[in-house]
Amino acid sequence: MKHKLREMTLLGVLSIAPVTFWLIRNYLWMRTTTDRNLGWHPPGTEVWTSFITTIFGWLLPKNWIAGREMTWLTGFVIIGAFCLVVIVYVVWKKGKVSWKVPSLELLFVTSIIVYMVSWEYRLPFLIRIQF
Repeated sequence: MKHKLREMTLLGVLSIAPVTFWLIRNYLWMRTTTDRNLGWHPPGTEVWTSFITTIFGWLLPKNWIAGREMTWLTGFVIIGAFCLVVIVYVVWKKGKVSWKVPSLELLFVTSIIVYMVSWEYRLPFLIRIQF
């Protein structure tokens, strides 16, 4: 464990050092590190529509998709959620899942779902981060 921790520290220092030196150089030269404002720019509906059209265009004929992108997405999300619930139930019934320790996979999937729902559909009961 000590060897892994030492290697991770060395990798972190070596990867952050050039950027740190560049930010210090910018600050000394221009009195700002990057001359950028921090902002949050989530993808809009048109980006998601284009993404869905492209992905579903690989699987389905184009005339089935045009104008019905969100309907197809909603259907696939419902089917995927149902399949996920069935898989979790089957694995849980076999006794191979322990809910005592939160898993990283569950956190990852939950964060993706919260991101997509909170920024795409702008539901009022979710907290929105604004910079």
